[in-house]
Amino acid sequence: MKRRLLLGALVLIVLAATGWTLVRPSNDRHWSSSQELLPMPEFRGDSVIIHGLRNFAYAADGTPRRRYEDRAYDLGKLTTAWFVLAPFSRENRGPAHTFLSFGFADSQYVAISVEARRQNRRARSAQARDHAQSESIPPD
Repeated sequence: MKRRLLLGALVLIVLAATGWTLVRPSNDRHWSSSQELLPMPEFRGDSVIIHGLRNFAYAADGTPRRRYEDRAYDLGKLTTAWFVLAPFSRENRGPAHTFLSFGFADSQYVAISVEARRQNRRARSAQARDHAQSESIPPD
């Protein structure tokens, strides 16, 4: 009996792992409105221009006003780089949002985050971010 249970569990694990590996990342989906446009960097010598940089403003009710900008940064003027962990809640210090923040001598800053990319009508929760249906926004 124990052998059958172990064999059944092993088969389920192999099937789940196989299914997980078949999920392929794709930019060709209906993404949530706040994540439908990916930023694209363009390197020119010691400078980088980031096209489609997300710079949203939020109303008091949380409604976003979408705004995308193109910004140029002189990498020779980079003065600070921070790796930041922002926990999802004060009560649970486990999962956290991670991002890099870069500061430049000309008082410009840019933050680059790793976050789950949600499809339309997907509830934002820690559980949804941890499943295969959410994808990371890939750096280029």
